[in-house]
Amino acid sequence: MKDIIKSLILEWWQSDISYVKEREVEKFIPLDLPKVVALVGARRVGKTSLLYRLTALLESKGVPRKNTVYLNFADDRLVGFKSEHFADVLSAYRELSGNVDTCYMFLDEIFEVEEYERFVRRLVEREGCRVFITGSLSLGVKGAVHTALSGRVYTVNVYPLSFSEVLSWRGIDSTAVMSFRQKDEVEHLLDMYIKWGGFPEIWLYGNSDVVKRKILSDYLEGIVYRDLVSIFSIRKPTLARYVALKLLSQSGTVVSVNRLLGQAKSVFGKVSKDTIIDYISYLEDMFVIYKANKLSPSIDEIYRASFKVFSIDTGLKTITLPPGREDIGQYMENVVAMKFIREGMRVFYAVVGNHEIDIIVETSAGYLPIVVYYTLEESRTIRRENKSVEIAKAFGEPIVVSRYGEKIKGVKTYSLRDFLLLPISSII
Repeated sequence: MKDIIKSLILEWWQSDISYVKEREVEKFIPLDLPKVVALVGARRVGKTSLLYRLTALLESKGVPRKNTVYLNFADDRLVGFKSEHFADVLSAYRELSGNVDTCYMFLDEIFEVEEYERFVRRLVEREGCRVFITGSLSLGVKGAVHTALSGRVYTVNVYPLSFSEVLSWRGIDSTAVMSFRQKDEVEHLLDMYIKWGGFPEIWLYGNSDVVKRKILSDYLEGIVYRDLVSIFSIRKPTLARYVALKLLSQSGTVVSVNRLLGQAKSVFGKVSKDTIIDYISYLEDMFVIYKANKLSPSIDEIYRASFKVFSIDTGLKTITLPPGREDIGQYMENVVAMKFIREGMRVFYAVVGNHEIDIIVETSAGYLPIVVYYTLEESRTIRRENKSVEIAKAFGEPIVVSRYGEKIKGVKTYSLRDFLLLPISSII
């Protein structure tokens, strides 16, 4: 195994990583923290590319490539790698480099290997290494926190691209003054982003709706059938898939566990409520959904209440719906909520009487209520949304986000485009 590891290290030192694009999440990743830095997120959100980017950042600061090691434990050349082979990693690196300075270890999908925790802990505490690990399951980090890595993990959640990242990847400077033609192009890209989301491969290779749908379908099948079923030893994979598809199709809406249970029983017969609750929790751990609780001073009410579900990517919602059945308002709520979730902020919703407050964000200064709608063309919509804005003031100073930024007197309003391109600091 040591010879294989040596060849992989040499291959890494000679590899070209200049093509890898920047990501906004880089600002949350410390390069010299004496802890294990864990990058976790759904399949194909770009965790591996982030490790390349971190290497490039180190090189820009004068750290030579030979002070780094990258290993991907999903690589077929590492099939058969076991915990006893970890000793070979460090010794192979030392023999090749002769380096006694700080080593930066990038260990991709290391959750695949049992008992990895003791090895990475030794790297940090006894060998003076800086260690970065990745995985597609938050539970891997949660489990580690209670074992050999207790208090020694710094977790960074990685999500699909933001809209500003999409523009950057397309060579558009969202901070510059735009021509009418550029503005039209941005609006077109925003329509695409709302529907197809921000998984990197969608924007690199998704040159048709058929290709986009295939890419996203493959992701979802991999998450539900391979990861979810195998990792959690699920005995009813068809039921798990049903719950996943129901939640994704309803993203941007309030979901009742009891109603979901009733729907599942009508299809599958005997189903327990605990099973449904477990499956929802697993989908959170797999970074498929985000569950926004109802904002309430009562802990009991929070856990008894329904919750609002958001897909971590609207493209996953799209592939669960028949073409033409998309509700643009639900999609908009989802992309607005994800702007804050991506920044590590907690998101809630509230219900007052018959009125729902779409999104409530917890900030350092209190709460930010957000009312989201597509357009105010109909008078009925105007009355409903104005009432929601008034009720939202009970939770804080509200803002309104609409597709094209219609104004409401006395309220801060944004078009969806402007809202998504603004930094969080300019909003809260």
